[in-house]
Amino acid sequence: MAEEACGDRRAAPRKKKTLFCQLECRGKRIPAVVLDVSPSGLFVRTAIAAPLATEVEVTLRCAGGKSWQLRAEIARDAQTGCSRDTLHSLGMGLRITTVPDGFAEFVEGLKADGWHSR
Repeated sequence: MAEEACGDRRAAPRKKKTLFCQLECRGKRIPAVVLDVSPSGLFVRTAIAAPLATEVEVTLRCAGGKSWQLRAEIARDAQTGCSRDTLHSLGMGLRITTVPDGFAEFVEGLKADGWHSR
């Protein structure tokens, strides 16, 4: 029953992919790890907490020196989330509000990691 209430309302399916990133939230820079990503959102594991709808800047660091600058807002956190996965209970879901050119193609080309599940 709880799972029904938590239906997946994402705009696009996510790929399970581990990427390092940095969040800038409320004037602070915080390291985080992306656990899954889509062209419209991502889930990051981080120790910070902030209210829903808080704007954040995300810098994704990729192999080969490529990086992406994203603007996003907090769409869900561990308290409002539905995941039973321990890794996903320690972070937040972000809705990307500014999508850079080429980001959707970058996400589409990612090969998914297999070490965690949802």
